[in-house]
Amino acid sequence: MTDAVPYSTTSEYRAVFRKITGHPEPSAPRENPFDIDDETLDESDYDEGCVALFMESVFESTREHPLFQKVYDTAAAQVLSTDRGIGLAILLSFDYLWTFYECYCDYVENPLIFSETNEWYVRLSALLHR
Repeated sequence: MTDAVPYSTTSEYRAVFRKITGHPEPSAPRENPFDIDDETLDESDYDEGCVALFMESVFESTREHPLFQKVYDTAAAQVLSTDRGIGLAILLSFDYLWTFYECYCDYVENPLIFSETNEWYVRLSALLHR
């Protein structure tokens, strides 16, 4: 794993988000009869059901783990919420997605040794507290 986040623009983030969530790629070529901007056009291909399934899977596998509870609570607090589902949604946003996903993958690969010293957990915690 590298330190480099694989996106720096909204369109790159959206491509990574689609890949991570198993979201289908947009159909190509897309018709644009109203000549709307690319970002708005991209939003028309958003598959809410696919993303909801991904979020449910992630949350179900992590909701009882105290370290994930902590990052969900910290993320949710950014919008004055205590809803851990909201925290997960925030962790899937542009600023946190890559670090959260790496942290989650490490947890899934080695749940018995995942701890607060995990490099991705440390990075995610630092991002949440900046």
